Amino acid sequence: MFQTMMNDIFQNLIVDGNMIVYLDNILIFTQTLEDYQKNMCKIFKVLAKHKLFLYFKKYEFDKQ
Repeated sequence: MFQTMMNDIFQNLIVDGNMIVYLDNILIFTQTLEDYQKNMCKIFKVLAKHKLFLYFKKYEFDKQ
């Protein structure tokens, strides 16, 4: 159920090939750091809109 919900709310980013939701992980794929930062802003806005949040200790940001 969680997987389906995440796929639904992030459908546009998934279809564009910018991200994948796998279990409780969000994987982001971009060519540049600028694109990565833009996608992160979109992701944070979608999460906030749906009253969801990240457990920041679990995530790594800006890793190549």
